[in-house]
Amino acid sequence: MLEPTQRTFLLLALSLMAGCGGDPREPADASRPEDARVDGGADDAGGVGEDARVVDLDAPAPSDDAPVPDSYLLHCESFFAARIVERATALDASFPSDCDEPLPRNVGLLRMGGDAMCHAGESANECRTRVYETPPALDALDQACWSGAGPAGCMRASYVPRCADGSDTCAEDEAVCQDGTRPMVYAEAATAGPSDVWLFHLGGEGGPCSGPKCWLNYRYGEPEFANAMSTLHPDNPASAAHRGAGILSGDTSLPFARLNRVQFERCTDAASTLVEIAPVGNGVTPDLAAMFPDAPLATALGHVPVWHHGFDTWRATLWHMTTMAGRDRDGDGAPELPSLADARLVILSASSDASNWVTLAADRLAAELRAIAGPDVEVRLMVDGMFPPMLDSAGRYAVGAPPSFDMLSSPYHESGLCALPDNHDGIDNESCSDANYALGGRLRSAYEARGVLFDESCEAAHGPRAAECADRNHTLVHHLGMPVLVLADQEDNTVSDNAPSHASDLAYHWESPAAYRQQILDEAWDVVDHWSTAAREEGAGPEGGFALILPKTRREGEPWGRATHVRAHSDMEMARGMTLCTPGGMRVQSATFAQMVGAWIDDTLPMTYAIEDASRSLPSGNVWVTGASCRAPE
Repeated sequence: MLEPTQRTFLLLALSLMAGCGGDPREPADASRPEDARVDGGADDAGGVGEDARVVDLDAPAPSDDAPVPDSYLLHCESFFAARIVERATALDASFPSDCDEPLPRNVGLLRMGGDAMCHAGESANECRTRVYETPPALDALDQACWSGAGPAGCMRASYVPRCADGSDTCAEDEAVCQDGTRPMVYAEAATAGPSDVWLFHLGGEGGPCSGPKCWLNYRYGEPEFANAMSTLHPDNPASAAHRGAGILSGDTSLPFARLNRVQFERCTDAASTLVEIAPVGNGVTPDLAAMFPDAPLATALGHVPVWHHGFDTWRATLWHMTTMAGRDRDGDGAPELPSLADARLVILSASSDASNWVTLAADRLAAELRAIAGPDVEVRLMVDGMFPPMLDSAGRYAVGAPPSFDMLSSPYHESGLCALPDNHDGIDNESCSDANYALGGRLRSAYEARGVLFDESCEAAHGPRAAECADRNHTLVHHLGMPVLVLADQEDNTVSDNAPSHASDLAYHWESPAAYRQQILDEAWDVVDHWSTAAREEGAGPEGGFALILPKTRREGEPWGRATHVRAHSDMEMARGMTLCTPGGMRVQSATFAQMVGAWIDDTLPMTYAIEDASRSLPSGNVWVTGASCRAPE
C-alpha cells in the first residue's frame, strides 16, 4: 500500500493528468510493437502520452478548461489491482469500481484448481501489496517441468529482490513489473559442469508500452502483450518453472549447456526508470477500436500508475545471483548455481524489441557487473532478430551522397542526409530524419514517459539526451564498449512489416524484400569494413569485436513471410545454419547457429561475419549460403 505522502502525491498527479487531453484524430502507429500487436518488430516502442478522454455520453459536457473527472477504477495503485477490481465487478455488478473497497469474495486463482489470488475482505490495493511484498510460494504456481530436484534443462523460477542492490531494505520498491507485481527470473546452472560463464536473456514478447496502450495491452491485448507486463497477471499467473529452449537449452550436446542461464519472466524492459500515470478505461477509444476489435468502446476513464523500472529490475537480478535465494534453485539449502561474483564472462542477450533496451543500458549494466564480479569480468552483448535499416545508413541513398559513403564515417548528425527508396505507391512520403529521436518526436516522447536511459559515453560525445543517443542503432555501432554478436535475417518478416523509425511518415512501407534487404546488406558491410577503423566515434573497435550472422532464409520465389524474425527461443531455429562454399560450389564447412554462437562465446569463431550475398565474396573467393549444403548464393 502506498504511504500517505505517496498517496497524496498520486492523487495530485491523477488530478493533473485528468486535465490533459490528447488528439482523438491521431492515427495508430503501426511501426510500434504494441500497436502492430506482433512480436516487437519495429525498432521503436511505446505510445506518446494520453489519448482522447472518453466519458459517459449522458453526462453534462465539461467546460473547455475543466478537467474530466475520473469515473472508472478509482484509487487504484497498480494495473494488477485495477484488473482485480474488474474481475470482482464481473462477479458482482454491485461492487464499486474502487481499489480501496474490500473484496466481497476471493478473486482469481494462482493456478487451475489452486489457491485464490486475492482474498475476500482485503482491497485490491491491499492484495497487490501482499503479493508484491510476500509473493506466492512457487509450489502454489504451476510447476511445468519441475519435479524433485528438477530434470536437466528445467529452469526454476525465483522472485528477484525488491531493491536494485539485491536487498529487501530499500525505502521504496525498485524492482517492479509494469503492473506492480514482483519480477521473476528462471535460471539453471550449467548442465555440462561448473561454469564461470553466465547468460542473461530478455525475450521480445511484445515490447514495453507508454500512455494509453499500456492498459489496452494489459486488459484487451493478445496474451503475449499482457503477460509481458506482469509475473502474476490476474488472467494468467506465471509458472514456477519451464524448460529452457534455444540459447537457454540445457541439452549437453549444445554449447549453451556450458553456461549458467538466466531468463527474465518478461514484465518490463532493461532501461526504464520512471512511474507513469496512465489512462485506463472500460473499453477503447474509437480511434483505437480497429486495433482491439474484441473490446467495447469506452464510456468511463480513470488513471493508474504503471511502473517502468526495467533498469532496477536488471540490477536486482544481477545481485540476486550472488545470494543463496538466487542460487539455490530447488530450495534444499545447497546452491546449484555458483555466485555471479565469480563470473569470468557475462553475456547480456536480448531478442527483438528487447535488444533496444538492453543495448541502451548495456554499458551501465556492465559497470554493475564489474561492481559485482570485479574489474576483469568480460561483458558481451548478443542481439537476436534486430538488425534493422538504420538512420546513419540511409544517407547513402540521398541526393548529394558521396559515392564512397559509409555510415560510420558519415553518420546522420554530420551528413544531414537521409532518404528512403521510392516504393512506387504514388505517395511522396520517402523523407526521413532524426525527428522521431529528437525531443518532441513520437519515439522520444515514449522514451521520456518511461524514463529510458541513454548510453553515457554517447551522451558525453553528443550532449545530454541527444537525439543520436535515442537512436539505439547509432549507440550499437558507435558507442558500446563491449563485443557484440548479431544474429538476424536479412529480410526479417517482422521488422520489414513496419516503416523504419527514422521515416517521416510511419505509413511508409517497403516495396519488396529486395529493397529492404539492400539496406541491411549495405550497412552490414559498412560494419565489417569500418567498425575497426577510426571512423567509429569511440575509436576503432577491436578486430572481430562486432560479429554478424546474417542469413537469408527466404529463397527467391517464396513469400516474404518465409523470412525469419527471432531464433534464440527455438531449438529448431538454432539448429539451422549456414554453409561456406568454394566458388565451384564445394562445401568447406557448415555450422548451425548454435555452433556459431557457441564458438563466439569460446573465442573460437574462425570468421566474425557470415553474410549471404551473391554480390560480394570473401577474400578467398568463398561465399556463405543459408542452409546445410552448397548452392548459388542469392
